[in-house]
Amino acid sequence: MTQENQALEIMEEQPPAEEDTEPSENTETRTWELYKAHLQQAWASIDSSTDSFDQALLAVSSGALGLSLAFIKDIVPLHEAEWLPVLYVSWLALTTCIVLPIVSFRLSVRVK
Repeated sequence: MTQENQALEIMEEQPPAEEDTEPSENTETRTWELYKAHLQQAWASIDSSTDSFDQALLAVSSGALGLSLAFIKDIVPLHEAEWLPVLYVSWLALTTCIVLPIVSFRLSVRVK
């Protein structure tokens, strides 16, 4: 059962409150249950978005590093390249972008 269905069931189970000036305990309980359901759904959405971002970052970084390493000799031979420090820094940055999501995944599994 999804979080939305749970929230809808909670709303359907309890009749609407009468028009009174002071909120009843029943209304406060219903509000609290809806808040908790919304909070769980928000955290699930954040987790899903973070996982998707990590996967995209890993795919793009791996692809860029692989292409760069595979075809650098076809573009410019390394002994003739003028900007080698920039190339090495970019390879280091791409490697970091590959390693960090893997480390964060391992840590998140350990924490959960």
